Amino acid sequence: MDNNNPPAYNPDFVKEDYAVDSDWAEQPSPNACRQSNSNTRSVNKSAVGGAAAAGAVAGLAVSGPVVGVVAGGGAAYAATRNSGVVGNAARSTGTAVTNAGTKAKNFNDKHEVTKRSAKVAKSAIQKVKEFDQKHQVLNNTKKVAGDLTQKAKEIDERHKVTNKTKK
Repeated sequence: MDNNNPPAYNPDFVKEDYAVDSDWAEQPSPNACRQSNSNTRSVNKSAVGGAAAAGAVAGLAVSGPVVGVVAGGGAAYAATRNSGVVGNAARSTGTAVTNAGTKAKNFNDKHEVTKRSAKVAKSAIQKVKEFDQKHQVLNNTKKVAGDLTQKAKEIDERHKVTNKTKK
């Protein structure tokens, strides 16, 4: 049997060359955090902002707005600290979110997606208004709803439905 490939359906198989070099785990990504000669550190602000945004969205999706704010703050805090794997992950996530946002903005600038979407929405709203003016959909719906309410009151008065259901 080949030692590089696991046998089929063997949950006890362990490949032994998965060791992580400890120097690699402690190094920050080159763009996210740069050490200076003093004890202060320069942190890429877009990575921190992206980490905060990613944390906030994840927290909001999982548990609501309060957890979203807390998760966003926690992710930003982690991104500003060189805390090994956690800090690197927060900065990497932040950088990825920032890059995605930049690419989305560039795409929008090139293809004018928001401008075109607004134009289509205005056109659709105008067409709905024209259709309503021509066919009086809103007025007819209000009239039918009023007639139904009046008929329901008449039936209730005649047959005392609400009194019978209270007992």
